[in-house]
Amino acid sequence: PVPDPLYRSYLWGRDGYPYSSQPSIRDLLNLVLCILLIIFITDCSPVQDIIPAEMATSFWYLSPSGDKLLYITGTGLLVRFLTTNQDITIGDCPWFRWLDNETVYCFDYKGSRDIPDSVISHISGPADAFQKIPVKALVADQVELDTLLKQAKAIYSLQLSYPQTEPASLLILGVTSPANALQYYHLTGIENLDEVLKNYHYTSVLLLDAENELLKKRYSPNKAYYALFRGGLYSPSKAYYYLPQDSFGIYDATNDQLLAEVKLSTDREYFFLIGGSQPNQSEGWAADSSGIYFQIYYHIGLGPRPPVWPIQKLCVPGKC
Repeated sequence: PVPDPLYRSYLWGRDGYPYSSQPSIRDLLNLVLCILLIIFITDCSPVQDIIPAEMATSFWYLSPSGDKLLYITGTGLLVRFLTTNQDITIGDCPWFRWLDNETVYCFDYKGSRDIPDSVISHISGPADAFQKIPVKALVADQVELDTLLKQAKAIYSLQLSYPQTEPASLLILGVTSPANALQYYHLTGIENLDEVLKNYHYTSVLLLDAENELLKKRYSPNKAYYALFRGGLYSPSKAYYYLPQDSFGIYDATNDQLLAEVKLSTDREYFFLIGGSQPNQSEGWAADSSGIYFQIYYHIGLGPRPPVWPIQKLCVPGKC
């Protein structure tokens, strides 16, 4: 017999006779199982790998707005554009800090000395748009300080440590030279710095990593969520936490409902970073409040070298 094209709901066998158009219970169960597997594989995990383990480092810094990430590898300093997952190489930079969301201060630090290097700006597009301007070292008594500050387009008070144990210095950007070229200066030897700066707008920048308190709520930029680490035995300095069996979660800020969670269970001591080596203004949250960035890495001790974990993102459900 020839299949009638009107009966398109039938499945036809090789002998030309139709199978029943009604699916069996077994067929329905198989279909449900396939759908559940697809959902589990694609949507179940609230955690995304942002920088894979083979590229990851324990030194990484989110931009102030949380849309870019600086991290260092064997090839130098890279910037990851988190909205496009594109990496662009900045180059050799021993130490680095975000000054604003598109500007990085690259410097060298030896002992108690901060050696000026360069400022890299326009980090918002292709690498050929980046501008790298060297920083010139000056001592305060070499210049007319008020004149220099009045000409500056941006002033940064640089602090080496927290709490402050050494005198702060100034990074002054955008002073126009007689040749009409921009000059960037690093000033030391300034007495009564607070008094000097009282009539100027400036930004304070901590150059070396500070201890970060883990046991607190970190609110998303839109204030709709907060992230919270629960549990753990912490060191007296509260710098790092040894986590025997803990969790890190995202909660609804209006009713404290748990929305997403990653379990941190291990039989080894490890360190937990939220938002990088020094959290940004949003304390590790993405710019669009879609999630918060974190990393786990094992405590180094005797025995084989511990594994490197990726830099990851805990996502608000439906936002990643």
